[in-house]
Amino acid sequence: MPPQIEKGLTKLLMLEIMLNYRAEQLRRNLEQSYDFTVVGAFNTVDDWLYNFLDAPNIKRFLVKMGHVPSKFELQSIIRRIDMDGDGKLNLAEFQE
Repeated sequence: MPPQIEKGLTKLLMLEIMLNYRAEQLRRNLEQSYDFTVVGAFNTVDDWLYNFLDAPNIKRFLVKMGHVPSKFELQSIIRRIDMDGDGKLNLAEFQE
């Protein structure tokens, strides 16, 4: 493999590791909050009570929180969490 590709791949993997580490830290902080529940968090994002989260749910939530996500960001969020590949996040996937 050419050195420039190895360097790029190494950088990408390091960024992914740092992202996972930061996400784990944030998850632990949330779980230590006295009033946090996974179901409560899920229901906050599932504002239309569909019992699943999809791109529109997540986008509405993020916009309410002050971030306008791109289509790519929404796809990335779902792809990272969606274990069964249906393009939706159920409570079990969200909890994991």
